[in-house]
Amino acid sequence: MKLSNVMGKKDKKDKKDKKDKKEQAKALRVRIGPNRDILTLCEVNKDNKPLFVYNDDFIGNVTVRVVNFAGVTPDGSAPIPMTDYFGKRKRLFSVQIQGRFRKEWSTNFINFGGAFDNKVTLPMGAGLAIKLAQMIDPALENHISEDEPSMTSPLLCQMNFVNVTMAKTAINDLPEIPWDKLKNNNRTSFSKGCLATTEPEAYDIKPEVYLDEWVWGGAKELTEDTTYLLNEEGLEERPFEIDDLAARRKYFQKIENRENNSFTPDKIYNLEIFAPFINLNTFDISLGININILKYLNDQPLKLVARTNENYEGPRVEFINLEFDLVDKEVDDEYDSSLLQPKPVDPEFNEGYPISPSVTLEQIQKKSSSQRRTQLNDSNDDSDDFEDAVDS
Repeated sequence: MKLSNVMGKKDKKDKKDKKDKKEQAKALRVRIGPNRDILTLCEVNKDNKPLFVYNDDFIGNVTVRVVNFAGVTPDGSAPIPMTDYFGKRKRLFSVQIQGRFRKEWSTNFINFGGAFDNKVTLPMGAGLAIKLAQMIDPALENHISEDEPSMTSPLLCQMNFVNVTMAKTAINDLPEIPWDKLKNNNRTSFSKGCLATTEPEAYDIKPEVYLDEWVWGGAKELTEDTTYLLNEEGLEERPFEIDDLAARRKYFQKIENRENNSFTPDKIYNLEIFAPFINLNTFDISLGININILKYLNDQPLKLVARTNENYEGPRVEFINLEFDLVDKEVDDEYDSSLLQPKPVDPEFNEGYPISPSVTLEQIQKKSSSQRRTQLNDSNDDSDDFEDAVDS
């Protein structure tokens, strides 16, 4: 065989490999808004400059952090792969919200969790995992098999950190959004009454007027402080310490406690949820066994939503909608696929996380091993309340 023929076949194979590589490449796109229809591209890991959302029911700042982010940016610039926030922590992503409700809502009416617009395919073993989650979190609402699947839990049970401050400006004194000046683009999405933007200053909108100043970013992070969370009317003593997140979760798992408390417009709610078990760059989940959930989602994004639940009798209200989607991205030979893999972590650095609504990895491992002798990783803490092992 002539050398030219061999080289020609090799060139064709190289071109095909390049084409296949381009077709297979996926990049994470994160969009945020006040509901499913008004969504704006998020500047992932730019955690000193959150995205501002606004609607008739909620005003907020939102930031998303993802380890080794190599996805889509609003202006096509190079993604920010990391933030000092992660340090040696095992966390693979974080969602942080600074928000204010525009009217009073019972804490029994608002949930947070995963949701989809269309049916999903459940992987083998999902039923057992859901039962275990429901044993650990009795407040879990499981609708994962329905036409619009979801699995959510009360907002105050779900969050890793809750920090409440008093607002400086009365809700009725807040300035109106200049709707006639807004323009839809990659950084702003709106319809009158609903807004999501990464550049509020371009429209003379000052988020700090509606909310507190955003002081987090990099190594400076949110901490638990529930001093102003509870309705203290008729409360003889606090049911939990202001920095005890595990006790706060357990307290709000009881419906009577949720019914006796409210989210009020005079308070600003600083919330954060994070986890170590899902790589959002690839949708790989590691819970003792490894699984990629992309094929089970039936070509739809993963969503995290804050919205009214089945206890609320009126039409569904959305407050925050976060959309995580893997979209096609053409790459060349210089593309470093290792960016999509989780970063190594210090095995001695330990903290607790919720899996789905207030469920920790260690709790599921314990429950699972007691019911079926699996070989999941052992817990690093023998206590029943591993959630309180969150790092300081």
